[in-house]
Amino acid sequence: MNAFNYPESSRIFDRFARFYDQDYQHYDDDIEAILTLAAECGDPILDLGCGTGRVLLPLVKAGYDVTGVDISPALLECAANKLRLAGVKAQLVQADLRSYDLPVKTFAFSFCTKQHPSCISPRPPIKLQCCAMRRVTCGPAASC
Repeated sequence: MNAFNYPESSRIFDRFARFYDQDYQHYDDDIEAILTLAAECGDPILDLGCGTGRVLLPLVKAGYDVTGVDISPALLECAANKLRLAGVKAQLVQADLRSYDLPVKTFAFSFCTKQHPSCISPRPPIKLQCCAMRRVTCGPAASC
């Protein structure tokens, strides 16, 4: 039996959505590395567990075609507001990383910036990340 309940987990992340950007406002150590990888791989790009768009927004501002997936409607709403304020667009999809299904399945580059909290499950974290990655095909430039 899987102890991870999609609707309940979504509500958990929704509760901390308003604090996320405050907690991570000074954390940008990974942005340069991700932009470098994006430059090497090209687009489209898939951001797994995109949250409030902390990494997604700089990629979109740099001109990349990015799809962000997250379980939390509240986190995605924050991301959508940031995109709107910046005058840029990205596709945002509310879905569980363990079972999402996107119309586009081929991406030049896909990433998850950390062992993402939405991956909490009885399964080992690496197996969960592999499950999320198997749902898409990486392009020839990507090193998946």
